[in-house]
Amino acid sequence: FYVRVNSPVDTIFGDSLVYCAGWHGFGASLAGLDTTINDFNFTVHDPCSIIYNWTSYLVPLYVYSDHGSPVPDDTTYWIPGATVNAFVTSPDTAGGIDGERWVCTGYTGTGDAPSGTGSALSFEIYDTSSITWNWDRQLRLTIESWPEYYDHPWPDVGDHWYPAGDSVYGCVVSPVFDDPDTMYCVGYFGTGSAPAVSHQVEFGFYLDEPSIITWRWYPRDTVALLLVESDYGSPRPYDLTAWLIGETVDATVDSSVMVGPMRVDCIGWRGTGSVTPATGDSNHVTFDIFVDSYLLWLWSEVFSFEVRNPTGYGDPEPDVGIYMHPAGAWVYGEMLDHPYWTGTDTMYCVGYNGWGNLPASDPHTDFGFNITMNSGLEWLWSDEAYWLTVYSDYGDPWPHGTTWWIPGAMVPNAHVDSAVVVSPGIRAHCVGWIGTGSAPPSGTTNVMPNFSMLSNSTITWLWEMQYSFHVSNEGPAPMGFDTPVPAPGTYWHDIGDTVVAYITDNPAPPPYDSMCCIGMTGSGSAPLWSPQDSIWFILDAPSSCYWHWMHEDSVARLDVYSEYGWPSPWGTTYWPLGSTVNATVDAYVEVDSVSRYFCEGFTISGAVDSTDTVIFISFIIDEDTELWWHWVGQFYLTLFYEGLPTVIPDLIGEGWYAERDTAFFECETPIFDSGIYYGFLKWHIEPDTLVMDIDFGDTLIFHDWIIMNQPSSATASYTPAVYASIFKDPLSNDEGWISVDGIIYDSTATWTSWWGSGSYHDIEVPETDSTASGERYSFHHWSDGLPIAHRVGPIETDTSFTAYYDGQVMVVVGKHPSHPWGFIYADGDTFWDEATHIFWWTPGPPHEIGVSTPDSCGSEDCDSMRYFFREWSDGGDTVHWTDSITAPSYFIAYYDQKIKVYLEKSPPHPYGYFLFEGDTVRDVSEYNFWADSGETPYIGVSEFDIADHEPGTDTVWSFTNWSDFGAIIHEIGPVVEPETVTAYYNVDTVVLAFELSADFWNVDTVRVGWTRTMVDTELITLSNLGNVPIDVGFYMDDPGPWTSGFLQGIDRFVLRIHLNDDAVSAPTFSVINDYVKAVLEWATSGTGGRFGPCGENILPPPYTTPHQTDYVWMQWLSPTACSTGDGYGYHVLTVKVIGKYHMP
Repeated sequence: FYVRVNSPVDTIFGDSLVYCAGWHGFGASLAGLDTTINDFNFTVHDPCSIIYNWTSYLVPLYVYSDHGSPVPDDTTYWIPGATVNAFVTSPDTAGGIDGERWVCTGYTGTGDAPSGTGSALSFEIYDTSSITWNWDRQLRLTIESWPEYYDHPWPDVGDHWYPAGDSVYGCVVSPVFDDPDTMYCVGYFGTGSAPAVSHQVEFGFYLDEPSIITWRWYPRDTVALLLVESDYGSPRPYDLTAWLIGETVDATVDSSVMVGPMRVDCIGWRGTGSVTPATGDSNHVTFDIFVDSYLLWLWSEVFSFEVRNPTGYGDPEPDVGIYMHPAGAWVYGEMLDHPYWTGTDTMYCVGYNGWGNLPASDPHTDFGFNITMNSGLEWLWSDEAYWLTVYSDYGDPWPHGTTWWIPGAMVPNAHVDSAVVVSPGIRAHCVGWIGTGSAPPSGTTNVMPNFSMLSNSTITWLWEMQYSFHVSNEGPAPMGFDTPVPAPGTYWHDIGDTVVAYITDNPAPPPYDSMCCIGMTGSGSAPLWSPQDSIWFILDAPSSCYWHWMHEDSVARLDVYSEYGWPSPWGTTYWPLGSTVNATVDAYVEVDSVSRYFCEGFTISGAVDSTDTVIFISFIIDEDTELWWHWVGQFYLTLFYEGLPTVIPDLIGEGWYAERDTAFFECETPIFDSGIYYGFLKWHIEPDTLVMDIDFGDTLIFHDWIIMNQPSSATASYTPAVYASIFKDPLSNDEGWISVDGIIYDSTATWTSWWGSGSYHDIEVPETDSTASGERYSFHHWSDGLPIAHRVGPIETDTSFTAYYDGQVMVVVGKHPSHPWGFIYADGDTFWDEATHIFWWTPGPPHEIGVSTPDSCGSEDCDSMRYFFREWSDGGDTVHWTDSITAPSYFIAYYDQKIKVYLEKSPPHPYGYFLFEGDTVRDVSEYNFWADSGETPYIGVSEFDIADHEPGTDTVWSFTNWSDFGAIIHEIGPVVEPETVTAYYNVDTVVLAFELSADFWNVDTVRVGWTRTMVDTELITLSNLGNVPIDVGFYMDDPGPWTSGFLQGIDRFVLRIHLNDDAVSAPTFSVINDYVKAVLEWATSGTGGRFGPCGENILPPPYTTPHQTDYVWMQWLSPTACSTGDGYGYHVLTVKVIGKYHMP
């Protein structure tokens, strides 16, 4: 049921309106209904009544809003107590421009209306009320990305609204990887309040109108990067930006900024890459960018410099005024045109008063300084002055040059640097001055006492040069290990000083007592390297010393001992393990002119030397080592002569000799002097305490010896000579030698010379003189009847001696090939174990000769070669007479040489066989045979040796290789010496195993009298899976209802098996060789073999097909008829396949 009442309505009197103010009623159907509304629905299910309430009083509601279509709007009237639901549309874009909108920020209420935020409110109204809607203007900022969306720009791509006038900020991260490119943001295009274009990856501006930011992206190969840095100001562009290659960069920065009270000016830039020019002095640079570039804006603090010259004299430079300079700039100036003539007087500039960086008072007429604060000066003048001129080759003297001083003025402590480094490691050291005029006349320091200027004066500073010596030391600061002297640092010494440096304790004292000094490295006058822990040197160049240390576990100690000389290294040194030590010492140390000590070598314990001489050793040191240099005393032997008028003879042997050494010496003889010959007579030995034949040799011979136990001398005495000659008879015997006084004169039959009158001489000839042609002479006697070697003298007159000889010829009897076994026989004499024998026979009758045969070493241990006589070179029998011997001859017995070749198997085993030159020897583990010299025989062995007769498991020896790495059957030699050749085997337990790829052949249905042959798809492969070669055999184990045979017949079939290496084509079966019997028969190999050419000696792995496998082809010939019905139907026939060892 629906009820409704109109409101308001006119009263019946027509002069006022009444308003429905709700209703009330009775009846259960009205329960729960809203009694404040004028119309409603309900269901009538029982009697009820409705009474409307009316009123004539309303309250106004005033609504104010510039935007948003408010509800209610303007002025409305409400029944007191009514609920007002008021709202506006927010944001409101109606009537505005694109990109502009209004957002309600809340409302302000009066009367019953509250105040608050939001765009809606609800309240009950009882009295006059108002609502004022409050609005803010917003503008749109649109973010776009071109050509695609990259990274995550902030704010993100899209529209964003901000209060008008707000500061907005945004950025992107660049670069980003977008496979396959890396994309770089080159800035943005802007509209509205945004900059029209920017290369920055961020923006910030005040939003005064709708704006658009479009981020621009390009791949790496199209952009160049620019990095801009600046300590001050606001550079544009700044930080890292990306630019399209070829774009123009217009870079600027503030010209100056204030940092607190300090002013900082841009003084230019430095750039790399495309920045052109690379340097500049302004705050603006424009260039086209093509490569990655860098731009640095340069800044400097600025200070003022003021010049004053109240008198106006002279010509100041810079002129009077105030000048601005960057911090640290060099400010220089001087007073020109002085002394200054005013036209009436001469004025002298006597310096200036300064402030800031300049001294308060200074006598100089020039200045120069780096400005770091506001500074200035005022020039000073006087009409009276004396000059002071200062000379100095080095340093920065004060005062310098020529200065002018008011008479009586005091010069306070003129000075100069105490030392000036003129180049690295070299300095000038001030040693004083010389003065004239009012200056003190001299001094030895670099500072002068005060003096008054009473006249023109000079000062000359004096200098001496010094070199530096720098000491460094490894280890903890500041001293390093130990306390070296001098301590680490730089020291200055006069040129030519002796510098000493050393380590105090080596190894270092606790707590670093595990550290050892391994020497130093240096420069200049110092050793470039030394293993010692102390050095000294004369300083003639800038020098340094760097002490080095290592842990004791990493070094070896070297102790060097030497009684004399200056060894290097010396004393105790420490060396890194594995270092090469080059040790040396003086060759000798002199005591006086005839005595000295000589180094005769060394001994070493520890490391082993690699190269050495007497005074040098080089070795790798890898353990603690001791080295002793050994010295021996040496004495000088002086040689003199006497008895010669004018000629000085050659005296040989004078010099130094080790104590107890034997010195050999001699003199020249004969000597032709003043028209006659002089000859040696004897030696006189000093000191005269020496004993002949104990301390020295025979003094009557011109060459002698002496034991050098002290400095000694020998004087050769000469006398007028007589003529002496020695001959051999016959004179044709000029092949041998003649010895005179121990000197051999070879290949001569005569000797002549001059002997000193009264002298003694030793003469000798050989027992035998042999010629190259196989002839010789045998000594018979001397003409004076004395032994073959004897002394003659004293010789007083001309003398001659003759040695008489008999002639003989050489006969050689030998064996070929040469061997020292057996004997050679000649004229009843037997010469055992000689390969060749030489006989000297007097020319004349024949001789009986012979040799032994066969020849061997005579012992089993060495019986590896044998020689069998074949023939003589002269054709004679084994023992025979020669022809008459009239000239040198040779007789050669020719032998055939047989050489033993020893074959063996390892490990030894008496199975299988050996092959040699076509022969086979079985069941031995070793064998030897005799081969002709130079022969190249073939040898071989069985590949698999099997022992199958022992109880238990069987053993197989498998050939692996020969000791000479030849094939299993191969050629050796040529045999020129005994040889042992070993065949090596692996030993294993025999495994006899083979496999068939199928254990059946389905012949299928056949008719009587048919022939059925396997095809290649039915082929059966037989493989050896064991470790020995095998043979296989076949027999018919179960023929079924028939019998097997050679030919088909009634109830008789034929089964043929053929083994070969052809897996494709069926063979031609042999009627005779391929049929299977009822008894076992073994396959034989080769053409016409039983069961084809294969089936015998099938080799085991690692052999592969075709050696390890055979193919089993089968052919079945069915019976010609069956005598009973049992013969027809399906039958299984069984063929047994049997394997056995293939024995070698």
